[in-house]
Amino acid sequence: MATVIATITVNFTSNYVGCHRLFWRKTSSGAYTGPVEATPPCTGGGNPCSITFYDVVDTESCAPIEYNGYVQACCEDVTSPNGRIPWIVTYTPSATCLPVEITCSAVEVDSLSVIDGGSGYDPLSPPTVTLIGGGYSVLATATAIVGEGSITNLLISVNGSGPGIAPASYAGVAGTNIVGTGTSVTVDVTSLNTLPGPYPNAGVTYINTVTLVSSSNDWTSGDTFELNSASIGGITGPVLIEVGATDEGTIIGFTMVSNGAGYSSQPIVSIDPPLVGDTATASAVMGTCAKDWIVGPNCNNEDYSPFPINVELGQSFNMCFQAGTISSGTLPSDYTSVLNTTDCCITCKRVQFQNTGLDTVDVSWVDCNPLNATFKDVISDTVAGGDVLYVCCAVENSWALSSSTDIIVTVFDDCNCVAP
Repeated sequence: MATVIATITVNFTSNYVGCHRLFWRKTSSGAYTGPVEATPPCTGGGNPCSITFYDVVDTESCAPIEYNGYVQACCEDVTSPNGRIPWIVTYTPSATCLPVEITCSAVEVDSLSVIDGGSGYDPLSPPTVTLIGGGYSVLATATAIVGEGSITNLLISVNGSGPGIAPASYAGVAGTNIVGTGTSVTVDVTSLNTLPGPYPNAGVTYINTVTLVSSSNDWTSGDTFELNSASIGGITGPVLIEVGATDEGTIIGFTMVSNGAGYSSQPIVSIDPPLVGDTATASAVMGTCAKDWIVGPNCNNEDYSPFPINVELGQSFNMCFQAGTISSGTLPSDYTSVLNTTDCCITCKRVQFQNTGLDTVDVSWVDCNPLNATFKDVISDTVAGGDVLYVCCAVENSWALSSSTDIIVTVFDDCNCVAP
């Protein structure tokens, strides 16, 4: 809240010459404040006269303030109801601090994500990748990376058995006795015991899972390799692993040649088809708008601290600035702003941010302090996956998120700082 001394003038018709006094109050009940005498004195005779008084008002409130009271000639006894002229004046504050809607409107393309790698592509002649649409000012470009035969799927053909320790895990086990085109492979291995019982091999240790760590780029589906008994806890029976699939001829990633600029929406990623095989598909991962910018004074007429988080494309939020201090030229080029001239109210709300996803999200907001009604700098925090961030009191619609995915925002109509 910002306060100023408001000037309220009451106009009335005077029938008496000389001094007149005025009493006033903000509500229809309660004690009057006064007297305030007319200067200069009224001329009487049914001529107009006026008396001005002053009050402290909140310039950020859009609610009109109703003043009422009475005017009386000073020749009347101050306690007498005789000659009292009633009056009502409505005062509407003129805001000195206005909310400005700021929108992240232009970003780069951060990366491309493989949806389906397709098949049949030539590693020596990768397909052309084209980004279509998005309202860019500088086109983003990328090249595809085609797999050359790295392993993508393993199958346990023979689990092995023996007296090894279980359950147990073995990291970085090298494949041996390779049959096929492959030359090297490393895996992580876990082992388990069979259930006890009166059947063959009861209680022995066997290989439960094999997870790929790395491989050379020369494997073919159907190649096999074994695991050395000494590397997997002494399991004596044979352990045979078969290559179920490789990435040969599929698109495994992209290299951004240029991230472009000025994208106002997500472009479509088009990938040329192979001569024989299935066409790959991908999506564009958009960048965020800049942080660490400073624009204009806040409602305390102090410069905001640097904005603390990067904001995703299309996200809008309000900040409160001294009137007339912000323009599109004072924001980073990836943001646009609209001055809210029709609603000068600055309302404080309790807000809850619930993260239903896995990734940590950055949150920022303009804080309200209901005790002294001042607006502080932009504050930021994080909400981890599965957690809830509770903000006691924030300027309405002032919050911004580094990602709105999996975030549920709940707004409460008060600022009593009591958790729901």
